[in-house]
Amino acid sequence: MIDPPIRLVVTDMDGSLLDSRHEVSEEFFELYDELRRRGIRFAAASGRQYASIVDKLAPIADDIIILAENGAYVREGEDELLTTALPREHTARVLEVVADYPEIHPVVCTPERAYVLEDAGEFHRFMAEYYAAHQALPSLREHPGTAVKVALYHAGGSEANIYPHLRHLEGELKVKVSGPLWVD
Repeated sequence: MIDPPIRLVVTDMDGSLLDSRHEVSEEFFELYDELRRRGIRFAAASGRQYASIVDKLAPIADDIIILAENGAYVREGEDELLTTALPREHTARVLEVVADYPEIHPVVCTPERAYVLEDAGEFHRFMAEYYAAHQALPSLREHPGTAVKVALYHAGGSEANIYPHLRHLEGELKVKVSGPLWVD
């Protein structure tokens, strides 16, 4: 017996639970069954949206805790535990900065759906892996719902091509390089 007993296991999705094809191994679901038998709760945490995590973990999604959008949206089954809203003025400020850089693709994330620009082209198909529920809009400034995150993508790399343009917002906002091609 472990002292104190393990009560919760939390894992990231990309680079941890998901393999290189963005899939969950069938072996994981066997391990999850063992966790349940031992009374250990499981939580999936990710910068991904809620719908994307549910898509990947569909067989167990109603039984686990899901921390989506870098923890800005948390649900357990049908119960919403936390929504950390990003004020519209902050969302507008980020969109204003990146508007001068057409190679940076913004994604406004709400608990229900992610929004991208209609003219996002090839990026629209690429981002569907991370945002199962998404919609294209002519302008992101008038997105419906409550934003919880703005994700920014640049095919040439996030640290060199996105972060320098947003660094000055640190302090006012949490600006983080969240992957080789993403800043949240």
